Amino acid sequence: MEDKDSKSLKSTFYFKWIFASLVVLLLLLACSFYSAYLIRKMQESYAENAKRITDLQEQMKLVAESNILTVFELEQMGEMQRMGDSLASTDNGLKRKLDSLERQNFHNALVARLEALNASALNKAQDDSKQLYANYLTHINSILGFFGVLIALITIFVPYLINRKTDEVIKEHEKKLNKLIEQTNESAEKAKQSVDEALAISEIASYNNTAMTFMAKGEYDRALDYYKTAVIQCETKLGKNHLYMATTYNNLAEVYYNKGDYDEALPYFNKALEIRETKLGKDHPDTAIVYNNIALVYHSKGDYDNALKYYEKALEIEEAKLGKDHPETASTYNNIASVYSNKNDYNNALKYHKKALEIRETKLGKNHPDTATTYNNIGYAYVSNCEYDNALDYCVKAIKIWLNRDYRHPDAKLYFDNMKFCYNQSKKKQPFEDWMKGQLDDKEWEAFSKLMDGK
Repeated sequence: MEDKDSKSLKSTFYFKWIFASLVVLLLLLACSFYSAYLIRKMQESYAENAKRITDLQEQMKLVAESNILTVFELEQMGEMQRMGDSLASTDNGLKRKLDSLERQNFHNALVARLEALNASALNKAQDDSKQLYANYLTHINSILGFFGVLIALITIFVPYLINRKTDEVIKEHEKKLNKLIEQTNESAEKAKQSVDEALAISEIASYNNTAMTFMAKGEYDRALDYYKTAVIQCETKLGKNHLYMATTYNNLAEVYYNKGDYDEALPYFNKALEIRETKLGKDHPDTAIVYNNIALVYHSKGDYDNALKYYEKALEIEEAKLGKDHPETASTYNNIASVYSNKNDYNNALKYHKKALEIRETKLGKNHPDTATTYNNIGYAYVSNCEYDNALDYCVKAIKIWLNRDYRHPDAKLYFDNMKFCYNQSKKKQPFEDWMKGQLDDKEWEAFSKLMDGK
């Protein structure tokens, strides 16, 4: 099947060839018409010259006759005069005969001379006519020769020029075709690499997914076995600097973190960070995730200054790339607030918790579990700051969310314990259950009663 460039090339060649043929044909027709015109003009000139020769012959004949008549009249007049003179003397008879013979000879010589003049004039006219005809033929041959040379040049050079341009187009077409073949080969090679890479990632992902299943069940050692296998496979098949290698390092580090083995977790998080900073850049949201994970390790180790440093790096990226109202940004606000709480800086803790709460109420809603977490965290900060009434308000908001969702969820029991502790710290005289009943509607109280009974 021909491509568009081949069809265009053929169309261009046919068009130029037809155009050149039409030009040559028009020139031939023009030469033919012009030659016919010249021949016609030559014939007209020859006919006109022949007529002039005929007229000249007639005029010369008339002149000759007129000359003969004049000579004859002169002879008659001379004869009459001489006859008059002869009456006086008869001796002059012989003289008259001699004179008559002389006049006859003169007459004959004059007629011969006139005839010679007529013949000379006629020959000259005929020569002029022949010369004119020869000139016309020479002129026509020159013109025909010129047009013949012109047509020959056109016939030779037009195809040459067309072929030269065609060769240029063909070469350009071949260049484009070779480039396309090269790009196709590169694409095929990339596609093959992509397929091989996808197969490798799929195989490694199966190890990661199995490890995640064991991790969710709390079987961290079995999860570690699968993650370590995934690391070996990833290093072998994808290379130590592949992006998926960073994901696998990150997953392995999270297992160590959940086991409380922070010193083992931190090197793997740093390996993941190095790859993502190199491949994605220091301002990429996926890089911010690793910053957050490293900050969590320092936070858990009690190294709050390093924790804040990495949380702030993550926050800077999230605010710039995701926006100040993004849920991920809210999570980092919440983590920073927790560090300040651990540092007993409750004012800063409350500031960041409320930033997180504003985002979560707006983006997730007031009944979302993450919003409940923020309510609980704010309540804990108020308790630590000895502001018990404010603390109780937020603790009630937190537990209500789970009473309306699922009172059997572990977070519901956690928030219940926090709220009871907060209530006891407030030293209110009313019994806890009575006070709590006043805060809930009937459906919520029913779920709360079951929660208290452990049902």
